[in-house]
Amino acid sequence: SAWTATANAGGTAQVDKIELSGKYAAGDVISLTVNGVALSYTVTSDDVVAGGSDAADYGRITTALATAYNASTNAAHTPITAGLSGAVITLTAGAAGTAFTASSSITPLSPVAIRAASVANSTLPATAQVDTIALSGKYTAGDVLKVTVGGVALDYTVTAADVIAGGSAAADLERIAQSFTAAYNASTNTAHTPVTASYTGGVISLTADTAGTAFLAAASVTRVAVASGAASKASVVANVADRGLTAVGAGAIVAASTITDGTYSATYDGAAWVVSAPSGAFTAALAGGTLTFTSGPNGFTVSSVVGTPKAGDRVSVVVAGAEPQTFTPSLSEHAAIELQSSRDAFFSINGTAVQRSSNQISDVISGVTFNLNAPVVPAAGALTSLASADFSAVNATVINVATGA
Repeated sequence: SAWTATANAGGTAQVDKIELSGKYAAGDVISLTVNGVALSYTVTSDDVVAGGSDAADYGRITTALATAYNASTNAAHTPITAGLSGAVITLTAGAAGTAFTASSSITPLSPVAIRAASVANSTLPATAQVDTIALSGKYTAGDVLKVTVGGVALDYTVTAADVIAGGSAAADLERIAQSFTAAYNASTNTAHTPVTASYTGGVISLTADTAGTAFLAAASVTRVAVASGAASKASVVANVADRGLTAVGAGAIVAASTITDGTYSATYDGAAWVVSAPSGAFTAALAGGTLTFTSGPNGFTVSSVVGTPKAGDRVSVVVAGAEPQTFTPSLSEHAAIELQSSRDAFFSINGTAVQRSSNQISDVISGVTFNLNAPVVPAAGALTSLASADFSAVNATVINVATGA
């Protein structure tokens, strides 16, 4: 399952979430930082009466933390309101279009590695994906830091030399990050080689070597019989400014014009409109809410154009039919992506529909893990069968599905 942060008309109020997981113990300290100012809450024995990892315990902790946050009078906190649902705390901006920063950390009895998407993969324009693994808590020799990239795990076992300052000092976390980075970059596994690891302090960065190529990453720490609470932050709705063009009206021919049937598109490049046409050399100009397409003495218009264009906004007009011709405009704005809440992954294997809460599926075919990397809806509609897929020559136990399955 995945979330999408997108634009909305008139500005969108930013929403971040903090989700609790793992096992908490009395004395664990959760630090919630909003706009650079931290608010800390210390877990009590009353919070963890069910053992520290029960849903009821999570609810008690989030209730106490949200209450403490909303009681804060700090000017960095008051523009943002905390809400809660079970193990999740939501932070919502009071004013749409006004950004804030938020992060979380926990100082528990055991080490924590929190993975976050620092730079989301994008294909238009191509952007290199960056994920971060933030180390926190107290590490001891023998703890195992497991980072999975492309479905293949790489384990690093903490040594005594890594934790000479006690296991929770910044210098120790940096030594662990440095050692893991070296081990990861030395891996020759084809799931790892397209992604390069680096570190700054106790934060490991995983960066795609090729912009526009996505990868999946996860992190965990294995330690026996100690608390292992974790609080991971994710942006649910990104802060966005207002859109450019938001609507177009009707199309009409300019008197005595001759227009060839087909699709005419005018794309704003930030300074002028660039027109593609099935016939003739057309220009376009927007004035007074009317976009006028012109080629010599011929032309047509699109009325009721709403908004100020931004680079990437496109107005397309389909011209069709005998006289009188019809002119059907449509708008593709530069931020033409829609808000979409998290939902399960759906795919099909040999006609059998499969629904899972993760994009990494390992319980369908014994010994095979599917990574659903990029959703694609084929031109003929959603896939209903993978009967043509041939797995007979597949030696790897991980199959990356990047073209819609």
